[in-house]
Amino acid sequence: MVEVITQLSDKQKAVSIGVILAVSVTISLLCGENLIAQAIVFLIGWFLLTGNRPTIVFVIGKTLPRDLKLLVRYVKLNYYLKKWDRAGWTVGHVFQSVVRRHPNKKALQIDDHIMTFQDVENLSNQVANYFHALGFHRGDTIALLMENKPEYGCMWLGLSKIGHHDPMQVKQNLPQMSGTIGLTDALTAASTDSPTEQMNKGKAVDKMVYIYTSGTTGLPKAAVITNARYMFFVCGCGFMNGVRRSDIIYNPLPLYHTAGGMVGLGTVFLLGTTMVLRKKFSASNFWTDCIKCKATILEF
Repeated sequence: MVEVITQLSDKQKAVSIGVILAVSVTISLLCGENLIAQAIVFLIGWFLLTGNRPTIVFVIGKTLPRDLKLLVRYVKLNYYLKKWDRAGWTVGHVFQSVVRRHPNKKALQIDDHIMTFQDVENLSNQVANYFHALGFHRGDTIALLMENKPEYGCMWLGLSKIGHHDPMQVKQNLPQMSGTIGLTDALTAASTDSPTEQMNKGKAVDKMVYIYTSGTTGLPKAAVITNARYMFFVCGCGFMNGVRRSDIIYNPLPLYHTAGGMVGLGTVFLLGTTMVLRKKFSASNFWTDCIKCKATILEF
């Protein structure tokens, strides 16, 4: 519940008046013998002491630290977005900068399966190189259906490195495949080198992923997420909520969901946090899991 202050107690009013007087006297002394400046300070101080203005001063004093903190985070958000935009970076570029900062740090974990940032980079590069070698190029669309696991994010991250996915531009001359193909061996044999040439062709405005809505306000539909939009809402949520690189985030949500798979994994890929996943949400094991993984942030 938000408390609205309309009238101060005697103690609060005394504090507010005392602060106004102290600030006014201090500024007046700093003005020295400048009578005009002292007169202006006196008039402003007198103005603030009359009517209901001590209440306004008190409220400003109470909320100023919060507002300054949010302002700093907002400036930080815009700084990084502008920096990445000027550099022509996509999500893949930003992630590689995170990997260079701490390649051996734990990025993703589910049960006892752990992937470091370098592991994620290597696997996503293998995905990119493998599908590019098959003939997939910028503008093709690939459907992803997987259970919750660290490799889920590596798949779409790798695919995004070789281009956006637009269903209106699906190549018609790709070989038709029936049945299933085991990707484990194929990806293991693929190169872990960064597909730098393909990545540098990408732009922030390129489509990166389609994520289907749950149909809360209508039929399920594909939301178009570009690199720029993805970076904006991930960093917006991260910076404005004070997420730090040292945080361990517990995420039991499905990775096909915007909250779990986009914003959740995005804090790992763009901000360098560590994320602990779960195959399926469990209410009975929720707090046990949080304690076990020493989570500092819970996503739910």
